[in-house]
Amino acid sequence: DSAVKYLSSCLIYCEKTIYDTRRFETVAPLYLSIAKNVNAPLLEFEENKFYEQLSITVDYELYRYLVIDFDYPYTYFPYKTHIAAKQLIKERKYSEAIKLLLTIEETKSEYEYNSYVLYGVYTDLDNCYRSLFDFENAYRYSSKRISLLEGFKS
Repeated sequence: DSAVKYLSSCLIYCEKTIYDTRRFETVAPLYLSIAKNVNAPLLEFEENKFYEQLSITVDYELYRYLVIDFDYPYTYFPYKTHIAAKQLIKERKYSEAIKLLLTIEETKSEYEYNSYVLYGVYTDLDNCYRSLFDFENAYRYSSKRISLLEGFKS
């Protein structure tokens, strides 16, 4: 709720300044869409407007990550690794996907990635473990995912 409030305020104040705020005006709706709907952020997102202002932002890779673009050449380790894991999940190679997903979780202190990335990693770990009938680990990552989700709503 706080994120929605402050990101909305950011957009309002962008209209009231003489400074160049195009970057904020482009990026804030992307993060606002995540804050409003963590399970399906693109439902809250105006894709056409984003593309119009895209040339001035540096968060295009986050957008490609959100739309799960398997062909995009990611440079950011967590996005690149998570997308590779999603490709393995798509191919039903759950054990291999788990190895990649655990690598992301193990390096979470090295990279400053947002909670949304961890939320997706925990969701995929939960699903992979359930697919392999490893319910103990599925429960572990489901609990971590729910804890993050509760943090999003506080």
